[in-house]
Amino acid sequence: MRAALYKEMKKLNYRELEYAQYDSRVCSTFIKLDGRKPISFEAYYKYISQIKGETLKKFMIEINRIMIKETAVEDCKSLRTDSTVVETDIHYPTNNELTWDCIKRAIVF
Repeated sequence: MRAALYKEMKKLNYRELEYAQYDSRVCSTFIKLDGRKPISFEAYYKYISQIKGETLKKFMIEINRIMIKETAVEDCKSLRTDSTVVETDIHYPTNNELTWDCIKRAIVF
C-alpha cells in the first residue's frame, strides 16, 4: 500500500517506481524496504494494479484528514500572503530591459 501511495503522490509509472526505490532514499524508506531486496516493476504492477482507484482515493482522503487533524499542517481556514511593496521607476517593459533588471537584482542579492 505504501508503494501505491508513493507511486500516486509522485505520479510515477511502475518502471519509474522501481528506479525510485534504487535511487531515492526517501522512496525506499517510505516503502520500508529496510535493506531488503528491491521489488521489480512486474511485482509492483501485479499487486498495485489490484487496488481499485476508489479504494486508493478513499485512503488518500483519510490520510489527508488525519494529517490536518493531528499535525495541523493546514486547516484550510486562512491564507497568509506577502504584500510587500517596493518603490521603483516604471519604464516601458522591453525584453532586454526586463532581462537586465533581473540580472541587476541577482547581482545585488
